[in-house]
Order: sequence, then C-alpha cells, then structure tokens
Amino acid sequence: MRITRLLPHLKELSIQRASLVDGLIHLVVQRHGRSARCPDCQRRSAHLHSRYTRQLADLPIGGLPVIIHLQVRRFRCPNQHCPRRTFAEQVPTLAAPYARRTEVLRAALEQVGLVVGARPGHRLGRHLGLLASRHALLRLVRRLPEPQVAPARVLGVDEFAVRRGRRYGTVLVDAERHRPMDLLDGRSAEQFAAWLRERPAPEIICRDRAGGYADGARQGAPQAVRVADRYHLLANLGAMVERLTTRHARCWEDDPLELPPPPVPAPTAPTTPPGGGIQHRHRTRYEQIQTLIQRGMTITAISRRLRLDRKTVRKFARASRAEAVSARGQQLPSSMLRRCYGYLNQRWQEGCQDGAILFVELQAQGYRGSARTLRRYLSSLRRGQPTCQPSSVVPPRTVAGLLLRHPDQLSPSEGDLLERLCQRCPDLALARQLVQAFAELVCERQGGGILQRWLDEVTKCGIQPLVWFAAGLRKDLAAVTAGVTLPWSSGVVEGHNTRIKLIKRMMYGRGRFDLLKKRVLLAG
Repeated sequence: MRITRLLPHLKELSIQRASLVDGLIHLVVQRHGRSARCPDCQRRSAHLHSRYTRQLADLPIGGLPVIIHLQVRRFRCPNQHCPRRTFAEQVPTLAAPYARRTEVLRAALEQVGLVVGARPGHRLGRHLGLLASRHALLRLVRRLPEPQVAPARVLGVDEFAVRRGRRYGTVLVDAERHRPMDLLDGRSAEQFAAWLRERPAPEIICRDRAGGYADGARQGAPQAVRVADRYHLLANLGAMVERLTTRHARCWEDDPLELPPPPVPAPTAPTTPPGGGIQHRHRTRYEQIQTLIQRGMTITAISRRLRLDRKTVRKFARASRAEAVSARGQQLPSSMLRRCYGYLNQRWQEGCQDGAILFVELQAQGYRGSARTLRRYLSSLRRGQPTCQPSSVVPPRTVAGLLLRHPDQLSPSEGDLLERLCQRCPDLALARQLVQAFAELVCERQGGGILQRWLDEVTKCGIQPLVWFAAGLRKDLAAVTAGVTLPWSSGVVEGHNTRIKLIKRMMYGRGRFDLLKKRVLLAG
C-alpha cells in the first residue's frame, strides 16, 4: 500500500524522503507529471524554467508536528500572446497559493479557534502537535465568511449582555432549525426592524415581554404573529405575587402564625439580633421613607430628597417592614435554614462547628436547603456575629412561593400553613385562586376566551398588584394570547443565550463583538 493512500491530501504528490529531526517530521514531496497548465491561457507546458521549495505545516502524525517540503517547478508558458511568461505549478488539494499551512491543517485550526478560542487553542495545539500561535488562530477565525442562513419561518429574538449593565446585543435564532441566524450589536427597536426589512419576513416571532422587540417586530414585520414567551409570563406573575405578599404581610405579622415546630427545642442563646452593615442601612432607610410618607410627601419628592431612585423609594414605601425588602446583592437567610436556627445554635454551643457534619444532621431532620447556605451562616458565627433566632413570622417570599407552587407539590404542613394564611387575609385567598388559574392556562396553553375571562375577573377583584399585572397583559394582549395558545416559545433562544455566556467567559470577556459573532454563528 502506498503511503499517500493513508494521507489523501497527498494523493497528487509522491514522497521523496521522510526524516525525523528535533521532534519534527519532515516530508519532501513532489507533484506527479512532467507538465503543468498555465493559469491564464490554460495551455500545458513541459518547458522547465526553475525549481524552488515551499515549506508547509501539516497535520501531526503520531502527535508529532509535520513539515512538508514541497518541490515546486516553474514552467515557461508556450503561448507567446499570454501575459504570463512563467508560472509555478499549484496543488489545490494541498494548499492555497502563498499559504504556509495545508488546507486540512487550516480547517482543523479554524475549528479549534471557533470551539475553544485563541489562548486555549494554542495550549491545546502544543499537546496535539498543531503548529499555530494564538494570533494565527484569531486571524483564521476572523477570515471565515459568515454563513448564508436560509430565511426563518419562526424567528426567536432575545437580548444578551455584551457587558452587563453597559452594553447589550441581540441574538436571532431560527426556532425550527435551532440555529442562530445573526447577532446585532444593540437591542433597539430600530435595529431589529431594519434587520427584518432586509430579509423575508417570518411568519411567527417569539420574544420576551420587552417593549423594544415588540415595537421592532411591529415596524419590521407587521404581518407576523408575535408570540410572548410563556416563561416570561410566569416570571412576571412571580414578581407580581411577591409584591402582593409584601403589601399584605401585615395580615399575619401583627399576629404571627406559628411555623411547623423545629425538630428540637431552641436552646438558650443570645437574643441580640444581628445588626450593622446592609441590614442596619435598610432599617434606617425604611424608617426615613416611612416617616416622610406619613408627612404627605410623594415618591418623587422623597427620591429627590434622599437622592434615591424612585423604584427604590417605592419598594421601601410598599414594604410592611424593613426586613421584607431584598436589595440586590443582599444575602438573606434561607427560609429553610431559618427553621433550623435553634438546633444549629445548640450544636454550635456544644462545640460542633463542622459544616459537613451539621449538614448531614439537618438533612436527616428534613432540611432541603443547600450546604452553601449553611456554610454562609456558620462563617458569620466564626466571625463573631450574633446567632439568629428561629422566627415565627412567615416571610413574604415564602408565602409567594407557596402561592406559585402547584397544590399537589405542597406538603401537608405547607398546605395547612397556606390555608391559615388565606383565612387571615381574604385578598390572599382570592389571589391564590386567580394565580393558580393563570398558571394553569399558561401551562396548558388555554388561550382565547379563558384568558379574556381571567382578565375580566382580575379587573373586578380589586387587588391592586393583580390589576396592574392584568393591565400589562392587555397592552400586549395579541402576543400574550398567541403565547398561551401556540406551541412556540423562546426556549431555544434562551439556550443560545446561555451558550453565548459560555463563549464570552471562555474569552475572559476580552473578545470583540466581531469575534464573538463568528464563534456563535460558525461553531457547531
């Protein structure tokens, strides 16, 4: 068997000599035949003019890099009217003109650069015998042409953070083929509308509840059916329920309900509540805002006086207590761990400070939280902070979780607790029915008349957060109706959004938008 049969890209060549020098495999090869065709006039010539040698990097053999020494012959063109007097023979299956690496190596390096990036690809190539620097990998990836994507019948659109809080982009996905179509450097309605006008309009556009993409779809493809994503509908419902429970927390905080008893009696421990830091700042800010509200000041006036955002002032104004406000970045204690404070404090006083042992003991008693939450609390004790005491007040977020969960997923104690909460607060009982009805029609895709009847019931219920939620749905009623009726959603777009985050982190956030776009669109 000829060795060129094992190396298909060398089938037009004959190997003259092979050697191993300093860990590199050197192959001296030459093209078959005695003549070559002129690239201009296409006439064959056998009149040899001169010879020279090209060095090409090739795919490794046995993990060792390969250098091909191609013996190139230069011929005289026999056509006197041809502008080219001499020409060199080419081997298109091996390498392009003036290239320093073979086509198969170039294709392999392009895939390495697309999948793992420049620096990781360079480190990987050193172990695999692929000769290329990180700068060469970047050049290869940037030279790749963008793919020609067929028009999409079902288009998914969503935003992604190029730099969180400062710069955002738009990802467009073919929801039927599950392939990304394009990336836009921005998330404005004008950009999205211009992109839609330049291409055949899709029949269906899946989007989130953001107004920018709604306006862009309305301007660029007015005939398309706009579908609001069901996940975002349920996420909006969850935010509304949490605001509702925060507003009605006084119904059970003034006369606290007793939570299911902890597995062991609470030990004697210091009763000084933890203070300082974020919690102290929250209590001070809450008292200031409540005092100014009692004086009759508006939200805007308070925000100007305290130099706070209006949304922040409104959040503190609607809260029943300072602890009910969860600021961004604040790490509130888990409701599951809160019920175990008594047992943890007792074991801490007994000298057991091993988080792994305490986590196993809590799991045996029914704890369903994470070990990280437990370690966070133990770290605060090691820093000398006071111990937390088990509380009988049900947090608003816990109540919101009980309202949003399916009744079949509630334990008997949780179901009994929710029933007692509904007895204390009639609005909570009515909200429970409406929330469960909306979640059911979204999950079962019961649109049309059922959604309209639900909106009419919410408008008459008088519960302000629910009324606001229904008003927001009415502003986008066509897309919401399509979202709870059609099988399409933005799930595939969210998957590609997560993939974009992975690619960004692989580049340590230093890749430019053009490189990010190539890797998203071309990497398989």
